[in-house]
Amino acid sequence: MGIRFNCLCPDVLEEYINTWFFIYTTNSDHAFFDVQWQLREVGDNYIVVRRPVADLGGFQEAVFLCNQLVSVVEAPPPA
Repeated sequence: MGIRFNCLCPDVLEEYINTWFFIYTTNSDHAFFDVQWQLREVGDNYIVVRRPVADLGGFQEAVFLCNQLVSVVEAPPPA
């Protein structure tokens, strides 16, 4: 067992920078935090996303290894 770093992110994701998504990860049947995330960066084996957080008056960022992703589903921007 362990983290596999050999999983590559699809190059096509680069076309969706700044698009909003629901993100589904391994070992979960719900969207991550049940909110929309904006794709900010695509690396070789990771993606960087962000979401607005009103309490912070800014954004929360998260990094996902591509081997943790099950799917990304396009979503409308948060209200």
